[in-house]
Amino acid sequence: MMGQRRVSHPASRGFSQIETLACIVVASLLAALAAPAMSGQLRHSRATALQNALVGHLHLARQTAIWQRKPTLLCPSMDGKQCTSTRNWAEIWLVFTDPDGNGQPDLPTDIIRTGRQLAPATLNLRSSAGRSRVRYLPDGRNAGSNLTLSICTTTGQLLRQVVVNNSGRVRNGRIIEGATCPP
Repeated sequence: MMGQRRVSHPASRGFSQIETLACIVVASLLAALAAPAMSGQLRHSRATALQNALVGHLHLARQTAIWQRKPTLLCPSMDGKQCTSTRNWAEIWLVFTDPDGNGQPDLPTDIIRTGRQLAPATLNLRSSAGRSRVRYLPDGRNAGSNLTLSICTTTGQLLRQVVVNNSGRVRNGRIIEGATCPP
């Protein structure tokens, strides 16, 4: 056969087992170095989500008090039906109208919203000493003294704070890096 040229193809070459193993080791080292930074970022993101949910419930309680012209409370609960007197807000929150002033929902229709803590068990949510609930008056003021709700890690690092002043205004507290959770 004249006129035909023979074309030679070089042999296809893939990765050797040693090259593949080296890539896996490098990728594993990079993942191990990034994991602590990512877990810290995830913890801060969860604390921010918890803070935003809490602020939303506080705004709802205040707006309900103004619109319905009834005292309205936000409190921690264990069962979603009654308030507890604990400073630990880790389980459930209740927003309810309280026209008789007894600090508990009297009827199921008094409960406006039930909320749950969105964060995992690695975060704690506690109110300031002496205050276990927020009571809004029909004019939107906070009945009682200022209230601070602190979001902390289980190791005691303060991540976020929500402050409710006497006029009923809600704001996010300033956090100093490395601050510890208040007792």
